[in-house]
This record gives sequence, structure tokens and C-alpha cells, in this order.
Amino acid sequence: MKIQVLVATMHQTDHSLPEKMNIQTDAIIINQCDRTAYEEFSYNGHTIRFISTTQRGLSRSRNMAISYADGDICLIADDDIRYVDGYADAVKKAFEEQPKADIMAFNAYMVGDESGRTRRVIEKNKEVSKHRYYSSVRLAFRLQKFQKIALRFNELFGAGAPYCMGEESLVLREARKKGLRFYQNTAYVSEVDCSSSTWFQGCDEKYYFNKGVFLGATYGRTAWIFKWYFIWQGRHEKIGVKAVYQNLKKGIKAYKNL
Repeated sequence: MKIQVLVATMHQTDHSLPEKMNIQTDAIIINQCDRTAYEEFSYNGHTIRFISTTQRGLSRSRNMAISYADGDICLIADDDIRYVDGYADAVKKAFEEQPKADIMAFNAYMVGDESGRTRRVIEKNKEVSKHRYYSSVRLAFRLQKFQKIALRFNELFGAGAPYCMGEESLVLREARKKGLRFYQNTAYVSEVDCSSSTWFQGCDEKYYFNKGVFLGATYGRTAWIFKWYFIWQGRHEKIGVKAVYQNLKKGIKAYKNL
């Protein structure tokens, strides 16, 4: 079983990233920068494909990495991840023990997180309920299953895209609709630097506008019902309930008009 890491990064000028991330498997690195190039090199006996591109957007990087991938199991990664020693064996074991799993979520150590947001810890190996999602950097998937249904990230969503959140939820929702099975596993395979974010600057007007667009994309005509959950959830935000409501409404309308 071949494990491969799919990395999205920006403005890399050398090949130091595999060492920084403690990569111990083959990897595809998509480097969004100001040049176009394909490089391939060996790192500790593993093949690293390093693709530089002038395209922009996190979901575009994810999709490009998938198109270059040839592993059996692929892990989704950003450049702020550092993998734990032996992560490949943990991932292999998880998929071997659960052969029905097409997608697997793992635990990650969250480092430098001062946002106050609650991070979900996986405490049991089981199939994930249809309403639960995990951030993309905690996910691994069977490449063959993604290829079979031509599953890709929506390039309108994610950092650097018109709408900066929700890309992992949308791809998981589409995967489930097409019959893929999603499991979780208690193994810790990485640590993630949460000290900064390229898109999350607090629950402000922009955040709720983007949340509204996400609701429109996810729930269609019933988005108007689901928005009340986020209005209730955002009742303590500094911008006020009225602003939360207005920006959710604008976002839902914006997606409807796309």
C-alpha cells in the first residue's frame, strides 16, 4: 500500500519543505508562485514531485495534486503541518483494519492555537455520521475511489478563491452523495501550526457572508432554514445578531445568483 502526501504551498524557493514537514513517504508538492516548472527529486529514498504554478487558490492546488498523484492512499496537507514519525504505518493500519473506508479522518496535534475555537478530538474508530466534517488536513483517501467518480474540490471555495471556506465540507458531501464511505481513526499522524490563518480573521461580516455562500452551495433551497442555526450560534459575536443575519442572507443570495 503506497502512501502519498499531497501538499499545497506558496512561494517556495528551494526543496526544504519535505524536511520541514518530516515527510516519510512519496509526496506531490504544488507550489503556487510566479513561475511554472516541474521538478522531481529523491528525499530519504522517497520520490518528491515538485510542481510550480502561477495558478492561485487552495482548491486548485488540491485538484492539481490529485491529478499528479499515483499513490494508493493520499493524505491532504498544507505547509504548516509536520508529520509524526511512523505516520505512514498508522495510516496503512487504519485502512487495512477498515477496508470499507474510502476516506479517513485522523487526529492532529494543534500547536499555537489561541483562537479559542474548539477542536474536535477523535476518541473512537467508527464510521462518521453524515452531518460531521473534518478539516481537509486531517483527511486521507483512497485515490482510486476519487478517480472513479472524478471527485474534485470546488475551486470557488477555499483560501485564495472567491469564497474562503467550506471546500472540505463540500467535497465530503459530494463524496457521500456518490457512495463513498467516511470513517474516523484515533491515531495522531501530524501536528498543525494554528498560530495564524490565511483566511480566518475572526467571525466578522466577511466570515458570515462566506458562511452564507457555503450554505447556499450545500443546502440549496433549504439554506434559509439552516441559516437560523448560525444566527443563534453567532448571537454573542461583536458584530451583532442583525449583522450576522444580513451577511448570511447576502451570502445565500450571492450563491443563488452565481
